[in-house]
Amino acid sequence: MLRTQESYFEKISTQAIGTQRGIKQTISSFFSYCMEKGMGDPILLMKKSEEDCLDLLQGWINRNAQQQIAGSTIKHKFSQLNGFLHYMGIKMTPQDIRVNLKFPKIVKEEPYPLQLEEIQKILEHTNGKKKGLYLSLLSSGMRIGEAVQLRKKDFDLSKQRIMVRIPAKMTKTRTGRTTFISKEAASFIKTKLRSLDDDDLVFGSSELVENARMNEIVTLHRTLEKAGLNQKYEGLNRRKITLHSFRAYFFTKAARTIGEDYAHMLTGHGGYLPQYNRLTDDEKLELYLKLEPELLVYDSSRKAAEIEKLQAEVSEKEKLNDEIQRQGQYIDYLLSKDPEAKKFFKL
Repeated sequence: MLRTQESYFEKISTQAIGTQRGIKQTISSFFSYCMEKGMGDPILLMKKSEEDCLDLLQGWINRNAQQQIAGSTIKHKFSQLNGFLHYMGIKMTPQDIRVNLKFPKIVKEEPYPLQLEEIQKILEHTNGKKKGLYLSLLSSGMRIGEAVQLRKKDFDLSKQRIMVRIPAKMTKTRTGRTTFISKEAASFIKTKLRSLDDDDLVFGSSELVENARMNEIVTLHRTLEKAGLNQKYEGLNRRKITLHSFRAYFFTKAARTIGEDYAHMLTGHGGYLPQYNRLTDDEKLELYLKLEPELLVYDSSRKAAEIEKLQAEVSEKEKLNDEIQRQGQYIDYLLSKDPEAKKFFKL
């Protein structure tokens, strides 16, 4: 069987959509670079001459570095490209790569922490539909690639908060999970949910996942520019605020408020201690309600949550007072029947 790009893409078709997309983009960027250099078929050239092969790869690595692509990303892209080249019969040992190819140093910038004020500013510059999406991402920990695939039937409105069941086929780890969205986010999407059929997309703009995902990335970039929040990491062509920032914000709040295992579970990370998997949906929701006040954005929602919390505390105190009064009445009853029982009480 003749091995081609198309047969390689067929080979990797069982991998996650995002993984396939990244590999295809990497291979495409390599062939574009080769075309710029006036080469016909770079695969034939690389098979004929090991020296030309290494020079070509080094040139491609350098081009990526000149475009201010992070060193870690370049290494990841090279790994993707190397898998394709190996499939095409161009095989290099780890030692060949280590000795002959030079990669830029990996610069690890501290991840930028999204602030509440920035979230509020982003929401000021977007419409109601996007507000619903952003608040849902922020309060659920979903990936954008998961959110744009959700359909009405994945939303359960029967509980105190909307519960979202993310099917395994949509997730990066191919493991289904349950999460929730805040009352604040629900206020922006409930009306839309009522107008949809069960199989209609809720957030996605296209049945093609990659198109829908890219539409949301472009939309956020435009919103960030309007809001004056389009900062990039120094020396890198990478924005500080992305759609992933909403997910990271959620994880931080969940980890601090409930615990890291709970945060890992709701965000769908692998490798966490699965203690929360044994909880029922209602038990998970009970924990989520403790977390929710930390995820609210608007002042009115935060104040309402504080009032609700105070009311719950007052209600709990009233119940306690009622119980104390009841116990006191019972003691009085016992004493009326047997005055000698007084010695058993500290009265």
